[in-house]
Amino acid sequence: MQSQIDNFNTNYPECTEILGSITISGNSINNLQGLSQIESIQGDLILNSNSITNLNGLNNLKTIGQSLEIEDNTSLLSLEGLDALDSLGNSIIIDNVTFSSIAGLNSLINIGGSLEIINNENLTHFYGFNNLDSIGGDIKITNNSSLVDFKGIGKLTTISGDFNISSNSSLVNFTGFDSLTNIYGEANISNNQVLMSMVGLGSLERVHESFSVQHNDGLKNFSGMNSLSSVGTLYYHTFEIARNNALLNMEGLEGLTNVLTLRINGNNSLEDLEGLNNLSEISRLFNFWGTPLTNFKGLDNLITIGNVHLASNDSLLNFVGLENLETITGEFAVTSSSLVDFTGLDNLTSIGSLYIDFCEKLVDFKGLESLTNLNNGTITIQYDMDSLSSLNGMDNIDYTTMGRVTITSSPNLSFCSVNSFCNLFSDPNLSYTLRNNAVGCNNRQEIIDNCGQLSVENYEAIRFKLFPNPANLYFNIKTELIINKVKIYSILGNLVKEFESSQDKYSVSDLNRGVYFVKIDTEIGTQIVKIMKN
Repeated sequence: MQSQIDNFNTNYPECTEILGSITISGNSINNLQGLSQIESIQGDLILNSNSITNLNGLNNLKTIGQSLEIEDNTSLLSLEGLDALDSLGNSIIIDNVTFSSIAGLNSLINIGGSLEIINNENLTHFYGFNNLDSIGGDIKITNNSSLVDFKGIGKLTTISGDFNISSNSSLVNFTGFDSLTNIYGEANISNNQVLMSMVGLGSLERVHESFSVQHNDGLKNFSGMNSLSSVGTLYYHTFEIARNNALLNMEGLEGLTNVLTLRINGNNSLEDLEGLNNLSEISRLFNFWGTPLTNFKGLDNLITIGNVHLASNDSLLNFVGLENLETITGEFAVTSSSLVDFTGLDNLTSIGSLYIDFCEKLVDFKGLESLTNLNNGTITIQYDMDSLSSLNGMDNIDYTTMGRVTITSSPNLSFCSVNSFCNLFSDPNLSYTLRNNAVGCNNRQEIIDNCGQLSVENYEAIRFKLFPNPANLYFNIKTELIINKVKIYSILGNLVKEFESSQDKYSVSDLNRGVYFVKIDTEIGTQIVKIMKN
């Protein structure tokens, strides 16, 4: 009641310290002048009244031991009256639709707990925290629809907890956080629709836990964040950049040298990865999906990655931009309907395992010629590998470092007899799965039989030619080599016809219409060619 406040000085004339908490609520209270002698509250100060217009009366309050909670005071416009407050043991929560200013906390140097500024529709800046140096807990600034920037909080250097800036629909940049160097918890910047850059975070050096930048539809790059050098300290910490629909590149992240996990997902305007040019290590996981990029330009200095998971990048053609990548310590997993080859991985020598699926345009493994070590990991190639015809590119893997092999659902894959696989499949105890591929890659014996065969390039050099193709009644084979034997297989791998020596014409008149594979045994090796029978 108002009378209790009015009579406080009379009833308690020498009381300057409240040992517990004070809660001021109800519509009958309209001023706090009767509390003017209070200098310290050991507990909380909670204000919730629709009739209070200012905080005059609390002018001598210097210390709050616990929290300051100011919520749903629909007539209160600012914090003027708390000008002497310099110590707060726990948190500040400000949730007032009518607030246009938080002026009044200019003496406050440290907040022991968290700072929450939420649902203040008229708040445009942060003038009022001019001397605030550190926050012991989290900072949560969300749903402040008129907030443009953070001017007024310029001395803040450290946030010990999380940094959550979200759903502030007018926020343009982070001006005001210019002195902030460390966030010891997680950072979340999301759903700020007109945020265009990270200007104001130029002193931020490190986010010690995870960092998420999501659903900021106006964000074009990270300019203004040039001092950020690392994200995360524990293996599960993540730097996630996701669904920022206007994001063009990573400019502003030039200071970043290492992260634990980097997720770049669903940024559908992304043009390149410029800005990550100094990133040398992603120690746990690089997860990359749903972008329009054709390559990885911008990752020029990346040397080591823990695991690579690439999926749903429908324009990705190759790995140009990763020329300095040497090691993938874990799984290298690729799902991409547009991938043509592995060009760009010129220096990749070691991976933990290889998983390739749904790469409908991939013809071979060109670009992996430097790969020598699989670290006893598996090779899995499966599902809708419709254009894959050869394992060329995997020639130089040390077969003693290869584990289980699974190759399925590659209907045109007929050449698996690269050097590494010839050596590997000579082991009768090898664990493998081969099925639904073309003749030459459907079982262990086919691979061994074809070991030593010519590459397609060698055949072209000696003008090897099978014609007509498609064939109606017969086909011819033109070559400078001596042909010893010709076998024709169905698409299921069944031998349907055999010729013991060279022929002028090879009759196929008795075969049904469809796709077949012709295996040609010559004086120096074998070759398999696909043919269509009309």
